[in-house]
Amino acid sequence: MSIRYCLYLLILYLFIHQHLLVGQCNPYFNKALSSRPTHYQINVELNDSNKMIQSTQTIRYINQSSVEINDLRFYMYLNAFKHSNSSFLKGTSAIFGQSFANKPIDEWGWIDVQKIRSTNRGAVSDLSPTLKYISPDDNNPDDQTVLQVFLDKPLLPNDTIELQLDWSAKMPKTIARSGYSKEFYLFCHWFPQLGVFEKNNAGDWAWNCHQFFRSTEFYADFGVYDVNITTDKKFKMVGSGCLINESANDDHKVTRTYHAEDVIDFTWAINTGCKITVDRWQDVQINLVLPDDYLNQRDRFIYILKFALDYLHQHVGSYPYPSISVVCPPFHALQSGLMEYPTLITTGSFYGMPLGIRTVESLLVHEFVHQYFMGMVASNEKEEPWLDEGFATYFEDRIIDAAFGEKKSLIDYFGIRLDNQELSRLEYTRMKNHREGIVARPAWLFTESNRKSLIYSKTATTLHTLEHFIGEIKMDRFIKNYFEQWKFKHPRGHDLMAVLKSSLDQEVDSSLANQMYSFFQQSIYQAHVLDYAVTQISNEAILEPFGLLDQKLDQTNKQIQKNTIRSKVTIERLGDWIFPVEIQINFEDGTSKKINWSGIEGMNVLEFTGNTKVISAQIDPDQKNLLDININNNSLSIKNDPVTLWKFTIKFMFWIQNLFQTLSFLF
Repeated sequence: MSIRYCLYLLILYLFIHQHLLVGQCNPYFNKALSSRPTHYQINVELNDSNKMIQSTQTIRYINQSSVEINDLRFYMYLNAFKHSNSSFLKGTSAIFGQSFANKPIDEWGWIDVQKIRSTNRGAVSDLSPTLKYISPDDNNPDDQTVLQVFLDKPLLPNDTIELQLDWSAKMPKTIARSGYSKEFYLFCHWFPQLGVFEKNNAGDWAWNCHQFFRSTEFYADFGVYDVNITTDKKFKMVGSGCLINESANDDHKVTRTYHAEDVIDFTWAINTGCKITVDRWQDVQINLVLPDDYLNQRDRFIYILKFALDYLHQHVGSYPYPSISVVCPPFHALQSGLMEYPTLITTGSFYGMPLGIRTVESLLVHEFVHQYFMGMVASNEKEEPWLDEGFATYFEDRIIDAAFGEKKSLIDYFGIRLDNQELSRLEYTRMKNHREGIVARPAWLFTESNRKSLIYSKTATTLHTLEHFIGEIKMDRFIKNYFEQWKFKHPRGHDLMAVLKSSLDQEVDSSLANQMYSFFQQSIYQAHVLDYAVTQISNEAILEPFGLLDQKLDQTNKQIQKNTIRSKVTIERLGDWIFPVEIQINFEDGTSKKINWSGIEGMNVLEFTGNTKVISAQIDPDQKNLLDININNNSLSIKNDPVTLWKFTIKFMFWIQNLFQTLSFLF
């Protein structure tokens, strides 16, 4: 056999082998999408009997800053579930309605680095003696969710350091997110991960590596992940990126290898009583993991995911990853559901979910939108959560309404109808105190009661209102500009505001541009309340003078009425948020008139003289401004007005929203 023939066979073998490995999910990009400062190679083995994992891990990190780095900081978030005095658990004994008081000792979790070595400028060093836990946010001495290690020599700009870690972890019985419940596991925040070395608000280079709090989520650098995972053969598995190899071991275990590029994290999940459905949308492989008793909902999950992929492709930008995995935990593991991770999301449902109640679809869409606003546009979910949760809620509303129809998209069941966008608005407008704080602040400054109302719902409603004023086409161009400019980067609030100002200046006239930029800024960066009301309508006839006129006796002394009516409409600004409003005045003869009012004065009495009465008045007749906290007082009628009466159905709709609150509390 000739050498050339052997070479041909080798090339053919490698081609076929590679094709078999990646199948229809090819994780390798021809060109890097991000700057890739990190590359993780992780070898991990799970012992299901004691819930322990053992790992060796290599990290290659490039200092892409202009200054030298003297220490490294790692997220060690499994330690949030080590004891009740961690900053995540401190101050509560129950999360998501589930108590963890009197938790058995073997159900707690932790992570520990036993050894860390570095290779820096050719020198190999043992950094283990410098390891220490720090609490940069709250000085909690018992919190161990941030690990600091000091370098023996500085990491210079543009230099690369290689780190070798030996570590182990105990998976907790799930309290929130990561952990196990029976034979379901979710591995998120499960390995030592570097924070982000970047310029802070003062313009200085520093580590952005916050502790783990209940109200905070994720922030990390883009990188490449090669992960070898060994588990018992009984488990079915999905992970971030693509499965590129699977090999059976002699000890009834299997090792699966995953590869992911240009992602900010790596997550995986395993279960036994489930089925994995593989489908496709264009070049994207869809992996749907459903518990065995949820399989009749499979078509619902697949339909809405493909709809969302197509919708965001059209209205935001391309989904660049080769896969998306959707994991629906069994009901007993719901605390792991309803979260977003790169190319892998967890959702939630229960057996027998009616078709007319689409919380299943809305939850899935919300988490999938995070692939764009968190996954690709990687804003800081800890410091500025509105930048991802607000956009995710906004597009969740748009996608669900587009898929199932406005006014009935979320609930269309036994004659009860409610759309997704209205639910978002209600979650903000029905707050007890709308002055509880501004939207643009770190996640840990929100309370459990106002977090979702402000971060998610007020931001989404602000975006909907902006869209109503400038139109969907111009709104899409603004969001596309933002996405294209900041994908695979770490934008901040002021970066979004800069894109908004530029887009408005180019798309609309200067007066509306200034008005809408000021509106958006005030909504996100201030805590004012917007509430306008029609408080009074009066009509009186204008009479011909009678009685003593010019000291002379009116011989007829009769009241002669002209066919003229003076009408007055009183409009009031009840809140402290000044925003121009449009007012529609409706007359008895069927005519109407629209008037603009600046709202500066606080109260305005509109007068009309003519031969017909004012029968009703409505502020914002086209319902563009959704942030008005009480639309019931936006209109007033001296007759039965179907439009006005319809407003009161909102109260009933809000009762329905509360009925299903338990299904949406983790959006």
